[in-house]
Amino acid sequence: MSNNATLIKKIVTAGVMLAIIIIMQLLKNVIPAEASGSVINAVLAIVTINLGIWWGLGFCVITPVMSILVAFASPMTALTYITFGLNIPIIAIGNFISVFLAKLGHDLYIKYKNNKLWLWTIIFIVFIASGAVLKFLFMWGSAKWIIEPIFKNQLDEATTKVLYALFSLTQLIAGAISVPIIYASTLAIDKITSNSVNK
Repeated sequence: MSNNATLIKKIVTAGVMLAIIIIMQLLKNVIPAEASGSVINAVLAIVTINLGIWWGLGFCVITPVMSILVAFASPMTALTYITFGLNIPIIAIGNFISVFLAKLGHDLYIKYKNNKLWLWTIIFIVFIASGAVLKFLFMWGSAKWIIEPIFKNQLDEATTKVLYALFSLTQLIAGAISVPIIYASTLAIDKITSNSVNK
Protein backbone atom coordinates (compact mmCIF):
# COMPACT_ATOMS: atom_id res chain seq x y z
CA MET A 1 0.00 0.00 0.00
CA SER A 2 1.38 3.42 -0.98
CA ASN A 3 2.11 6.13 1.60
CA ASN A 4 -0.80 8.25 0.32
CA ALA A 5 -3.22 5.32 0.54
CA THR A 6 -1.99 4.52 4.06
CA LEU A 7 -2.44 8.14 5.14
CA ILE A 8 -5.94 8.30 3.65
CA LYS A 9 -6.86 5.07 5.43
CA LYS A 10 -5.58 6.49 8.72
CA ILE A 11 -7.50 9.74 8.25
CA VAL A 12 -10.73 7.87 7.48
CA THR A 13 -10.21 5.60 10.49
CA ALA A 14 -9.47 8.62 12.69
CA GLY A 15 -12.64 10.31 11.42
CA VAL A 16 -14.78 7.31 12.33
CA MET A 17 -13.18 7.07 15.79
CA LEU A 18 -13.66 10.81 16.34
CA ALA A 19 -17.33 10.50 15.40
CA ILE A 20 -17.79 7.76 18.02
CA ILE A 21 -16.17 9.97 20.66
CA ILE A 22 -18.43 12.91 19.74
CA ILE A 23 -21.52 10.70 19.96
CA MET A 24 -20.45 9.47 23.41
CA GLN A 25 -19.84 13.04 24.55
CA LEU A 26 -23.26 14.10 23.29
CA LEU A 27 -24.77 11.29 25.35
CA LYS A 28 -22.97 12.25 28.56
CA ASN A 29 -26.12 13.69 30.12
CA VAL A 30 -28.24 10.74 28.93
CA ILE A 31 -26.19 7.67 29.83
CA PRO A 32 -23.93 7.08 32.87
CA ALA A 33 -20.48 8.66 32.66
CA GLU A 34 -18.98 5.21 33.30
CA ALA A 35 -20.57 3.91 30.08
CA SER A 36 -19.59 6.84 27.85
CA GLY A 37 -16.15 6.97 29.48
CA SER A 38 -15.47 3.29 28.88
CA VAL A 39 -16.25 3.62 25.17
CA ILE A 40 -14.12 6.76 24.86
CA ASN A 41 -11.24 5.00 26.68
CA ALA A 42 -11.55 2.08 24.28
CA VAL A 43 -11.59 4.32 21.20
CA LEU A 44 -8.48 6.17 22.40
CA ALA A 45 -6.66 2.87 22.90
CA ILE A 46 -7.78 1.50 19.53
CA VAL A 47 -6.59 4.67 17.77
CA THR A 48 -3.20 4.49 19.51
CA ILE A 49 -2.72 0.78 18.83
CA ASN A 50 -3.80 0.89 15.17
CA LEU A 51 -2.77 4.37 14.00
CA GLY A 52 0.29 5.01 16.13
CA ILE A 53 1.40 6.78 19.27
CA TRP A 54 1.24 10.31 17.79
CA TRP A 55 -2.33 9.84 16.62
CA GLY A 56 -3.15 8.53 20.07
CA LEU A 57 -1.52 11.53 21.73
CA GLY A 58 -3.49 13.88 19.49
CA PHE A 59 -6.75 12.16 20.36
CA CYS A 60 -5.89 12.21 24.09
CA VAL A 61 -5.45 15.99 23.92
CA ILE A 62 -8.37 16.84 21.64
CA THR A 63 -10.95 14.66 23.44
CA PRO A 64 -11.23 16.72 26.67
CA VAL A 65 -11.14 19.95 24.63
CA MET A 66 -13.99 18.74 22.44
CA SER A 67 -15.96 17.74 25.52
CA ILE A 68 -16.34 21.40 26.46
CA LEU A 69 -17.77 22.22 23.04
CA VAL A 70 -19.98 19.16 22.69
CA ALA A 71 -21.07 18.39 26.25
CA PHE A 72 -21.27 21.99 27.44
CA ALA A 73 -23.86 21.15 30.13
CA SER A 74 -21.94 18.24 31.69
CA PRO A 75 -20.40 18.31 35.21
CA MET A 76 -16.92 17.93 33.68
CA THR A 77 -17.44 21.09 31.62
CA ALA A 78 -18.53 22.93 34.77
CA LEU A 79 -15.26 21.83 36.40
CA THR A 80 -13.37 23.10 33.37
CA TYR A 81 -14.75 26.60 33.93
CA ILE A 82 -14.04 26.49 37.67
CA THR A 83 -10.45 25.28 37.17
CA PHE A 84 -9.81 27.61 34.20
CA GLY A 85 -9.10 24.58 32.05
CA LEU A 86 -6.48 22.99 34.34
CA ASN A 87 -8.42 19.74 34.27
CA ILE A 88 -7.92 19.47 30.49
CA PRO A 89 -4.16 18.66 30.53
CA ILE A 90 -4.73 16.41 33.54
CA ILE A 91 -7.35 14.40 31.62
CA ALA A 92 -5.11 14.34 28.52
CA ILE A 93 -2.16 12.99 30.52
CA GLY A 94 -4.39 10.42 32.23
CA ASN A 95 -5.70 9.30 28.85
CA PHE A 96 -2.20 9.00 27.45
CA ILE A 97 -0.99 6.91 30.38
CA SER A 98 -3.72 4.35 29.72
CA VAL A 99 -3.36 4.21 25.92
CA PHE A 100 0.45 4.09 26.05
CA LEU A 101 0.35 0.98 28.23
CA ALA A 102 -2.35 -0.58 26.06
CA LYS A 103 -0.18 -0.05 22.96
CA LEU A 104 2.93 -1.35 24.71
CA GLY A 105 1.03 -4.46 25.79
CA HIS A 106 -0.31 -4.98 22.27
CA ASP A 107 3.14 -4.53 20.69
CA LEU A 108 4.57 -7.17 23.04
CA TYR A 109 1.63 -9.48 22.31
CA ILE A 110 2.12 -9.19 18.54
CA LYS A 111 5.88 -9.71 18.85
CA TYR A 112 5.83 -12.76 21.12
CA LYS A 113 2.38 -14.35 20.72
CA ASN A 114 3.82 -17.24 18.69
CA ASN A 115 5.76 -18.20 21.82
CA LYS A 116 3.27 -19.12 24.57
CA LEU A 117 0.16 -17.37 23.27
CA TRP A 118 -1.69 -17.82 26.57
CA LEU A 119 1.07 -16.03 28.50
CA TRP A 120 1.25 -13.04 26.16
CA THR A 121 -2.55 -12.83 26.06
CA ILE A 122 -2.55 -12.49 29.85
CA ILE A 123 0.30 -9.95 29.70
CA PHE A 124 -1.62 -7.88 27.13
CA ILE A 125 -4.71 -7.83 29.37
CA VAL A 126 -2.55 -6.93 32.41
CA PHE A 127 -1.04 -3.99 30.50
CA ILE A 128 -4.50 -2.69 29.54
CA ALA A 129 -5.75 -3.06 33.12
CA SER A 130 -2.58 -1.45 34.53
CA GLY A 131 -3.12 1.54 32.25
CA ALA A 132 -6.67 1.91 33.54
CA VAL A 133 -5.53 1.72 37.18
CA LEU A 134 -2.65 4.16 36.67
CA LYS A 135 -4.96 6.61 34.93
CA PHE A 136 -7.35 6.41 37.88
CA LEU A 137 -4.51 6.95 40.39
CA PHE A 138 -3.12 9.88 38.40
CA MET A 139 -6.50 11.58 38.10
CA TRP A 140 -7.38 11.00 41.75
CA GLY A 141 -3.97 12.29 42.85
CA SER A 142 -4.32 15.33 40.60
CA ALA A 143 -7.73 16.12 42.12
CA LYS A 144 -6.38 15.75 45.67
CA TRP A 145 -2.99 17.43 45.36
CA ILE A 146 -3.39 19.86 42.44
CA ILE A 147 -6.97 20.91 41.70
CA GLU A 148 -8.43 20.99 45.22
CA PRO A 149 -5.55 22.94 46.84
CA ILE A 150 -5.35 25.47 44.01
CA PHE A 151 -9.09 26.07 43.68
CA LYS A 152 -10.23 25.44 47.26
CA ASN A 153 -11.92 28.86 47.41
CA GLN A 154 -13.94 28.13 44.25
CA LEU A 155 -14.89 24.57 45.16
CA ASP A 156 -17.87 24.26 47.48
CA GLU A 157 -18.74 20.94 49.11
CA ALA A 158 -21.04 19.81 46.28
CA THR A 159 -18.52 20.67 43.56
CA THR A 160 -15.73 18.93 45.47
CA LYS A 161 -17.85 15.76 45.59
CA VAL A 162 -18.38 16.03 41.82
CA LEU A 163 -14.63 16.51 41.33
CA TYR A 164 -13.76 13.34 43.24
CA ALA A 165 -16.60 11.37 41.68
CA LEU A 166 -15.41 12.22 38.17
CA PHE A 167 -11.69 11.94 38.92
CA SER A 168 -11.75 8.76 40.98
CA LEU A 169 -14.55 6.20 41.11
CA THR A 170 -15.96 7.06 37.68
CA GLN A 171 -12.49 6.71 36.15
CA LEU A 172 -11.89 3.38 37.83
CA ILE A 173 -15.23 1.91 36.75
CA ALA A 174 -14.94 3.23 33.19
CA GLY A 175 -11.38 1.90 33.00
CA ALA A 176 -12.45 -1.53 34.24
CA ILE A 177 -15.29 -1.73 31.71
CA SER A 178 -12.98 -0.64 28.90
CA VAL A 179 -10.46 -3.46 29.48
CA PRO A 180 -12.47 -6.27 27.80
CA ILE A 181 -13.70 -3.83 25.12
CA ILE A 182 -10.14 -2.84 24.20
CA TYR A 183 -8.94 -6.45 24.27
CA ALA A 184 -11.76 -7.88 22.16
CA SER A 185 -11.84 -4.97 19.69
CA THR A 186 -8.08 -5.02 19.17
CA LEU A 187 -7.96 -8.76 18.50
CA ALA A 188 -10.90 -8.47 16.10
CA ILE A 189 -9.17 -5.64 14.21
CA ASP A 190 -5.92 -7.64 14.17
CA LYS A 191 -7.77 -10.59 12.65
CA ILE A 192 -9.47 -8.45 9.99
CA THR A 193 -6.18 -6.74 9.13
CA SER A 194 -4.36 -10.05 8.94
CA ASN A 195 -7.00 -11.56 6.64
CA SER A 196 -6.96 -8.54 4.32
CA VAL A 197 -3.15 -8.64 4.08
CA ASN A 198 -3.16 -12.39 3.30
CA LYS A 199 -5.70 -12.04 0.46
